[in-house]
Amino acid sequence: MKLTLGLLVFGVLVFSIQAKTIILDENIDHYKMDSSIEIFEDRDKVFDAPDARLFNAPFVKHDGSLLSFGFTKSAYWVRFSLYNPSQTQQNRLLEIAYPPLDSVKLYVFDKDGGIVKTVVTGDSLPYNSREMHSPGYIFSLSLPPETGEDVYLRFETSGSMKFPVSIWSAEAFAQTKNKKSSAHGFYYGLMTVMFFYTLLLYFSLRNMQLFYYALYIISLLFYQMTLDGSAYQILWPNWPYWANVSLPVFMGLGVISTISVSQQFLKTKNNVPKIHTALNVIRILGAVVMIYSLMGQYVIATVSAMLLAALTALSIVVISIMSYKRGQKQALNYMIAWYFFFAGAIVSTLQISGFIPVNFFTENCLLIGSAITVMLLPHYISNQIHHLEKENEAQDQILETQRKLTGAYQRFVPEEILAILNKPSILNVNLGDQVERNMTILFSDINSFTNISESMTPEENFNFLNTYLEKMCPMIRSYGGFIDKYIGDAIMAIFSESVDDCVQAAITMKKILLDYNKNHINSSSLPIEVGIGINTGSLMFGIIGETHRMEGTVISDVVNMASRLVRIAKTLKTSILISDNTYMELENPSAISTRFIGRFKVKGKSKAVKIHEVFDPDPEELKNQKIENLEIFEKSVSYYMKKKYKQAIQGFQQCLKTAPNDSVSAIYLENCLKGISDSSGRGV
Repeated sequence: MKLTLGLLVFGVLVFSIQAKTIILDENIDHYKMDSSIEIFEDRDKVFDAPDARLFNAPFVKHDGSLLSFGFTKSAYWVRFSLYNPSQTQQNRLLEIAYPPLDSVKLYVFDKDGGIVKTVVTGDSLPYNSREMHSPGYIFSLSLPPETGEDVYLRFETSGSMKFPVSIWSAEAFAQTKNKKSSAHGFYYGLMTVMFFYTLLLYFSLRNMQLFYYALYIISLLFYQMTLDGSAYQILWPNWPYWANVSLPVFMGLGVISTISVSQQFLKTKNNVPKIHTALNVIRILGAVVMIYSLMGQYVIATVSAMLLAALTALSIVVISIMSYKRGQKQALNYMIAWYFFFAGAIVSTLQISGFIPVNFFTENCLLIGSAITVMLLPHYISNQIHHLEKENEAQDQILETQRKLTGAYQRFVPEEILAILNKPSILNVNLGDQVERNMTILFSDINSFTNISESMTPEENFNFLNTYLEKMCPMIRSYGGFIDKYIGDAIMAIFSESVDDCVQAAITMKKILLDYNKNHINSSSLPIEVGIGINTGSLMFGIIGETHRMEGTVISDVVNMASRLVRIAKTLKTSILISDNTYMELENPSAISTRFIGRFKVKGKSKAVKIHEVFDPDPEELKNQKIENLEIFEKSVSYYMKKKYKQAIQGFQQCLKTAPNDSVSAIYLENCLKGISDSSGRGV
């Protein structure tokens, strides 16, 4: 009651002092009120509603410039008077053509100071608080014949303070609204189509440029819809909080996506790495602005977003020019595409500032420019992607050729040689490169190969050896070894890591050979027997030869000893022999079936060497028999080496009784029976 009475008294007072009144002509459809209003800045927000005190407030007649006051904490009051001189009632529409206002209050008084109308709205209230459905603020005014009314408006916002006021006839407003709606509808439809088109391109080409550009389009679309009020009207009419904070959020997202597209399109990481790092900082700041917008002060968030947007635009121009000067021709297309957006933004700013006239083009130049940019960039991006795909195909062909060459080189120069020499490429290998390491040598040789080869033609010999090696060599590689060289039918392999793996490779080779022999027996061929010798020790590995012909090889007595073990294996008619050095290096000797077969005097050694037999690959029955005889056999070998032949004969006879196919026991027994002895300690 007090408020109503106060408004009534206030209305009588202020109506009596209005100096200038706008005479509404029925033939004039539109009045821009920039020069017909009085303004009062309420810095302390003393007046929340009109009262008698507002009568003495220092209202100032506006000079006709744009009703824009930037970011301010003040509330602004506007007042003006209308008069209908005609004999009929005039219905007019009052428009506030700036949606991002937190609070808009309308008070209308008749000529007697009575309250005609009061409306409280703004984007801090649900959308249904508005009198008429429109992106902006529309109020209906009904002036009876020959009657005047006073209009008071109060504005308050946390963003930029702007309140362009107009009076319209209903018909003229509808026509203008239809034009704007058509333009905006076309723009929003185009942006939506381009968003889904770009997203479809992304899913088709799987290129992150297109994903980031789709983000840019959707952020620009929501930014424009938020700025002109369509988003609040259509998308989130009951969410005032989001309507108030979303503008800087979309600006921040636009900064992030624009920078990301620019980085990838212009390849800044490779072309301008320092600027690429600076752009990453801008992206991070864009994310900070988005987060801060949700919880911080709107003014700070919006100003920060605007500064980042300006910095982003400047960055695009600078890096486009730099990239173009560095020979990246696509950078020119990129800059041209963004030119339309920047030009539209500049023209729009000049129009809003009053430097150029208002018309359909200047009012919509930002939409036109951004639409052209949005249509051009996906075309340029997809062209660049196709161009890069062609380059990648060419590079893939080069890489494939290099891989084939590398594979071909590795057939002659194993990559393990490069690893041992610590060389990244065959190109880095030089004559004399060498390294000393503890490694294990495996020698294998086909028994009686000369006799086998005599029955074959040269072509059959090659085919036979290749078939045999194709079976054996993969087993060596599978256990971590590599082939150093082929010596006729012999294989020399090197194991630089595990001794156990080398022995397991030899066992597997013998087992594979059993299957190989089965196939040969079926084809009426004689079975192949192979002797394998393994020795471990320090050796020198390096590159020998001369400038025009080099090869990697090992130089050490370790190699000679492995070769001697193969010959002893042939003599003893056994499969695998290993030196005592190898046996002592085994990490898990219990996992392998071995037996000590004596000390042997070999060429190049002044002392007899200990040798062990690996009998894992023997037929299962013979293997079990040797395990059963293990203690008796090794004791008999000890008797033999001490020249106690009688005790040795008893032991070997017992071994042969259990294992009649034990060739080593048979040879020892034969030597014992012949009374063979050697004072030098030589065995068989």
